[in-house]
Amino acid sequence: MDQIIMLDINFQYQNETRTIHPVLLLSANDVVLVDCGYPGFLPLIEEEMKSKGIDPGSLTKVLITHHDDDHMGALFEIKEKYPEIKVVAGHAESGYISGRNNRCVCYRRKKC
Repeated sequence: MDQIIMLDINFQYQNETRTIHPVLLLSANDVVLVDCGYPGFLPLIEEEMKSKGIDPGSLTKVLITHHDDDHMGALFEIKEKYPEIKVVAGHAESGYISGRNNRCVCYRRKKC
């Protein structure tokens, strides 16, 4: 990777400002987002990318490290808006991403 950029995603939770830090990996051929935050965070991610001078439409991949809500919660909305983006994850995460495992924030938004 040619560049690593940490994003600062600020949000309110229980009357406190909290921050998560998804990471962008930039190379000549790829813009990879490592983890994507909670459901509803796509606008926050896009805004932060733009503030760093990176077009959100240039994303090529989302790498999911594990299936917690704060790591893959916004994946559905990312794939909905940017269907060409590839999702990279370990085998253990595939059931949560595909929706085969019953989980509230799964990729396909199955009912719990």
